[in-house]
Amino acid sequence: MHWKIIGHTDNGVQDVRPLSDNLIFGTGDREKNIVVYIKGDDAPELEETYTVSLVSVDGGGDLDPAAENITFKIRSV
Repeated sequence: MHWKIIGHTDNGVQDVRPLSDNLIFGTGDREKNIVVYIKGDDAPELEETYTVSLVSVDGGGDLDPAAENITFKIRSV
């Protein structure tokens, strides 16, 4: 499954990495984690919003259009 992140940029620089990647499901796998790293910056921001979009599936799987996006927020504490 290929996924990508759509989100906030500061002067064209994304605050998270990676911006896209692939998840490989083996036989019997029902869950996988998407791990992103947050890049610190100099701009004071209390909250940023990102969307993870499931782009495509190879190998016989299907994407549910109702569940292909999830939005998450990162808050400064």
